[in-house]
Amino acid sequence: MAKLASTIINGFVQSKNFITGALGSGWRIALKLGRWVLEIDDLVVRGRMTVFELLIQKIRAVKGALGITQANGKIKEVREDDVNYYIKIEDEMSFVANDIIRCQTFSSGQKSYWVIVSSISNNEIVIPKSEFEGWDIPAIGDEIVQFGNTTDTARQSAIYLHADEGGDPAIDVLFGIHEKNFNGCTKVRIGGGIPGAEGCRGFYCENGMIKSVNEVGEIMYMLRPDGSGLMAKGNISWDADGNGSIFNRSIYWDKDGFHFGSGIKLTWDNLPADAKEALKGDKGDPGDKGNPGKDANLLPWVEEWNNNKTEIGGEHVISPKIFSGTRGADGKLTGVAVGRDVIEIDGVKKTGIFGIKDGVVIFSVDENGDSFYGGSINVNDRFSVDKDGKVVAVDGSFSGKLSTPFFNAHDKDMWNEVIKDHYNIFSYILSASSLYIVLPVGKEFNGVRINVMNFDPYNRNFSTMTPLPVRIEWGGYIRPGSMDAYEVKIINTSNQLVDVVEVPPGKIAEFIGVGDGNVLFAWKVLGIV
Repeated sequence: MAKLASTIINGFVQSKNFITGALGSGWRIALKLGRWVLEIDDLVVRGRMTVFELLIQKIRAVKGALGITQANGKIKEVREDDVNYYIKIEDEMSFVANDIIRCQTFSSGQKSYWVIVSSISNNEIVIPKSEFEGWDIPAIGDEIVQFGNTTDTARQSAIYLHADEGGDPAIDVLFGIHEKNFNGCTKVRIGGGIPGAEGCRGFYCENGMIKSVNEVGEIMYMLRPDGSGLMAKGNISWDADGNGSIFNRSIYWDKDGFHFGSGIKLTWDNLPADAKEALKGDKGDPGDKGNPGKDANLLPWVEEWNNNKTEIGGEHVISPKIFSGTRGADGKLTGVAVGRDVIEIDGVKKTGIFGIKDGVVIFSVDENGDSFYGGSINVNDRFSVDKDGKVVAVDGSFSGKLSTPFFNAHDKDMWNEVIKDHYNIFSYILSASSLYIVLPVGKEFNGVRINVMNFDPYNRNFSTMTPLPVRIEWGGYIRPGSMDAYEVKIINTSNQLVDVVEVPPGKIAEFIGVGDGNVLFAWKVLGIV
């Protein structure tokens, strides 16, 4: 026993294991909001008790269960005809058409019915007698409760509190009650009998969320319906597939395991003793004796970096050589090399950026700005160039001038062979000879331009050259303003027939094929320049 003399209490004094509330235990004297509060089970006053204000709170109880729904009442009058029961209740009418009504009592015998309201008429509930087949009939004094509605989704929810059903008290929140059963309607349960948990107690929620915020509205933790969530104000988070991270991906995990991001520091001093011991390998042989004034542990590449480091604003920046990649079992590298003299090509050390696959350079940008790309290029599946140089453009267009190399043809057979293999855009050098040049025929030349240049690269003296005749294999009469579709001709810009076009020495004649998708009508002379 302890004896206290004059004692000042600043805060509270209480019994061991004190629990506040109507169902609590123990006692406490505490200062709350500037007022002293005594909480105790019983109070015995042997003398006079002076009370300036007396507030009595009564605890109400419901035996069994309590349903909170959109309507309930106690029947005060029942009448009937051949088809329906007409029911009046003591309280204000809160039932509507298509409400599902349930009555279930066990005092003075069991009574139960579960029916659907047909309509509300003259402040009476109208229920067809057919609804009561197999059930008891309504009577004065019955307590009826609405549980759901067959059509109105706003009246298909309920809260059900029960304390003695199987010895597992619980609070149920129900949604979607649209017929005379509760199958699949329990969406939230707090207490015992958790669905699918074999009698375990706790919290159950279907497609629900748990969210906690602090006084200023910041989310402290949250569990979403899809299984994703966050904790510690979002510093720990994960998605619906279980992939997650800590502190902005400083540490993150996915199906491939755990990974370290940027900003992670692992130091020897931070490791526990057993981890340190596990990381220690077998004791190695003594190293070579070091030279005075030189760090024996300095690796060659570190020494090279120290000797060639770059300094900007008093700070050292990146190493002059970097390789990121792997070395295969055959010793060949695959990765990216960056830096000075980082790779050797044809016996010459090169500086720049180099992509390497199995020891072969597949792209590069060197110190001279020269670049090489050995793969394929694809732009949104609209434009592509493969490694063999084939270009594919889907609905594309070119600006500027596009041409093929010139070709030196000394006879018409060589000329026609070249045109047959290259019929997109032509620009060739042709020698002046006595042979004439024959323009090709075929629907594939519709829209094709051909430039014929009268120039001999082996004889640049124009005075010794003669005009170069250009013609077709056969021709015919062309009426002004029209073309005959059965013969291929050479025509001028006025659609008039030209038998032979002579190209003067040093000049170029430009032709374009005219026709449609099936026939080449003619070759039109666009000009001689």
